[in-house]
Amino acid sequence: MYVNTILLLVSTMTPKNNTKRAQKSAGKTNRGTKKMTNSVIPHPTQFNSTVRFTRKARFVCGTSSSTLNLTRAMLLNHLVVAKTTTTATRLLSGIRLAHIQIWYFPTGNAASEQYVPNTVSVEWTSTYGPSVIVSDTSLSIEPASILTKPPKDSLASFWSLTGTNESDVLAILTLLARTVIDITYECVLQNGETPVGLSPTTVMTAGAVYMSYLDGIAGSGNISPVSYSGIF
Repeated sequence: MYVNTILLLVSTMTPKNNTKRAQKSAGKTNRGTKKMTNSVIPHPTQFNSTVRFTRKARFVCGTSSSTLNLTRAMLLNHLVVAKTTTTATRLLSGIRLAHIQIWYFPTGNAASEQYVPNTVSVEWTSTYGPSVIVSDTSLSIEPASILTKPPKDSLASFWSLTGTNESDVLAILTLLARTVIDITYECVLQNGETPVGLSPTTVMTAGAVYMSYLDGIAGSGNISPVSYSGIF
């Protein structure tokens, strides 16, 4: 009698438990299906395709002093790629100066350098206000040193763009022989714009990339780039 009672209880409970487990399993399956149905499908996000970067370039003034009228065109011609041995194409479509740094070191070999003050300067030009001149003077063996950025509303504080007022003089640099000049700038590479052809004096290798002398293409060739193949 006791055994029969246990068997009866087991037989009546088993279907109910199985039913609960089946319902629970089905619920999990349904929830999983619902979650997958309502999830967001990944899609490509927005991005900026413009090739834009900031870098520093260094130049050294040659054996003669120089007063350099730095124009927008000179900066835009900063990096070029050679098409042939005598022609090149501008790589940049826009450039903006961040700052200019200058050092002049007296050699001490000449009396004019030992005992006479020697001055270097940067004059920032503007059509919206007065020009700003920043200068420094060497004293005995102490170098002249300048670190300056374009003042607000100066021409150099705005972007220089291909085909727009390229003859504007942004800054006037007064340099002495052996002056070291660093320019830091932000620039944008060409992206489908009409190529600007150039005819440097220097013989080039077709396909090679060059940095122009700071005094420009077809200039005096007095202010050469450091550690980069240069043309003028």
